[in-house]
Amino acid sequence: MKTYNNSLEDYKNIEKSMIMVCLCDHTNEHNTLSDMMIEIKPEYLTDPTCIKIFNWLEEFYISGRPISRTRLIQEVGLPEDFLDSRFCMPSELHGLIEKVKDNFAKRQIKQAAGELHSLIDNNLSASEFRSKAVEIIFKYTDNHQGSSNIKTFAEAIELSLDNLILNDSDRDKGIKTGFLSLDHTFGSLEPGHLTVLAGQTSMGKTAFALNVTYNSVAAGNKTLYITLEMTAKELADRLIVTHSEIKASDYQRKISDEQLKKIMDTATELGDYPLYISDKRGLTVSDIRSQAIRAKNRFGLDLLVVDYLQFIHHIDTENQANAIGHTVTTLRELAGELEIPVILLSQLNRTVDGKPAPRHLKGSGSIEEVADEVCMLWRKDYKQETEAQRFNKVQEAELIIAKGRTKGVGYIPLYWYPEIQLFKDKMEVELARKNRAKMA
Repeated sequence: MKTYNNSLEDYKNIEKSMIMVCLCDHTNEHNTLSDMMIEIKPEYLTDPTCIKIFNWLEEFYISGRPISRTRLIQEVGLPEDFLDSRFCMPSELHGLIEKVKDNFAKRQIKQAAGELHSLIDNNLSASEFRSKAVEIIFKYTDNHQGSSNIKTFAEAIELSLDNLILNDSDRDKGIKTGFLSLDHTFGSLEPGHLTVLAGQTSMGKTAFALNVTYNSVAAGNKTLYITLEMTAKELADRLIVTHSEIKASDYQRKISDEQLKKIMDTATELGDYPLYISDKRGLTVSDIRSQAIRAKNRFGLDLLVVDYLQFIHHIDTENQANAIGHTVTTLRELAGELEIPVILLSQLNRTVDGKPAPRHLKGSGSIEEVADEVCMLWRKDYKQETEAQRFNKVQEAELIIAKGRTKGVGYIPLYWYPEIQLFKDKMEVELARKNRAKMA
């Protein structure tokens, strides 16, 4: 590995070498881009060209697209010889990342020293000087982060009582699902919680997740939807079908002028919502973590949806149970780190006969143990229905709350409208019917 001294030019060469490792690994085969995006922020860099490339790479990474050197040259305006001026192996990346972070830390310490020195010329008492000095040191170091999660029991009680005395409208700071019975009975999606949404194939997991996603973004919550099975276009098709209330079968065929207007109006509405979609296949849980962190830093993030667990690429392919356990644990830790709710979709075993339970989750032990909430979609008559009934007939369904760390268990009755891929709260539908009958 190359050796560097401590000059500004050496700092810039280290940054360029780090960037080049990621550009050479343009398909992210070695997770170089993922690792850099997790560890490095733009402010760590000193070289203006590297900062421009880093910001460009960040946009590509969040979108899940492969890196295009041609587009890099065109969009960033780099000379071609810049990309050929150095070559580094993926194995060198972690050492380069540490050097970049060390260099940033040194610059921070130097700035802190300058500010501390300037305090000497001020007419401060020893006590005031000490207080100001501590503020400066904390501003330029990460020392305060290590103890930020440690609270005295008195502080914890104070937080609990503060929450208790708030009225109901202020107390629930989570993301509302938009299903009245669910939000009223079990509360909103809580920041820091991992909610697993499970169901058998074709039970409507993605449709339900998209229904919740729509309700989230319509309320202004910035939401990242990571789809490992469908493309962004397919998700957009589904959302347009659902909220224009045009049958999916009609959407794929020739549509009328009236239907086209509804579609365009819906597309315009959806386009204004803060929804971000990543549709890159084969992501590892580290990739997902990195995308979420970058999205949080770049856009702000209120909700993360991952669709779905069984499509997440595992490095440890020999022990599937351990790999799933690691993935679920990492996503729960991510929810806590970003202080947002995370929804993770998961398959149920195909052998389920009757109402599902947590034991039917694929890799059930670790999922049930780690997740804060486990919800399962179930349609009682699913196996008795014909193919035509499954796609045309309004059906009764249940959202089973099989585990709720702070919310208890139970179920929410739903109606499933397969033609437009929409779940509705059964209680709300029945109430609306009664109100219409009274008005008639």
